[in-house]
Amino acid sequence: MSGFRLVILDYDGTLADSGPWFADNLNHFAVKHRFRQVSRDEIETLRGMSTREVIRYMRVPFWRLPAIARDMRKAVAQPGGTAPLFSGVTESLSRLRSAGIAVGVVSSNSELNIRVGLGEANAAKVAAFDCGASLFGKAGKLRRMAQRFGVPGAQALCVGDDSRDIDAARKAGLRVAAVTWGYANEPALAEARPDHLVRSWDELAAIAGV
Repeated sequence: MSGFRLVILDYDGTLADSGPWFADNLNHFAVKHRFRQVSRDEIETLRGMSTREVIRYMRVPFWRLPAIARDMRKAVAQPGGTAPLFSGVTESLSRLRSAGIAVGVVSSNSELNIRVGLGEANAAKVAAFDCGASLFGKAGKLRRMAQRFGVPGAQALCVGDDSRDIDAARKAGLRVAAVTWGYANEPALAEARPDHLVRSWDELAAIAGV
């Protein structure tokens, strides 16, 4: 058994396949918020960078990040903005719940958007949501989630898909698994040195002990 009592999941890029929507809409936000537009080939290059490197490459002023995030959350809420879930999400949420492991979701997206994306049945398997995190503000929410369930850091596993998820889990004193099917590619994730590098939901289930 792993000893994990709590699994805290990111949403976009971890549970939901929102990468294609992001790629289709990125240049719209670039025009509106006056940062660098990118080609499709460049988007693949960005997957090999850390979040801070992406921000520098696209010449996004840090002070604009909150407004950009708000605009993206609003756009996702519009018709056609809901990304499909990755294959295996529904089964994995059920396995965690059946094993008695609490599931939380911490995300920069809104709770309403996430509930719509998950659907009523999957959302009911999530014990707690803490949403609307700033781009680099997840550590406090992750720490608060673990405290909410009375779970020490060694028994809480954070699951995300980019370098900021790994950094936030470390700052919160929690364990972290990085999934390879989201925004960042495998070499970039490996460089960030998560506790676990996960290539499938079955691998994640094994790490969680279910």
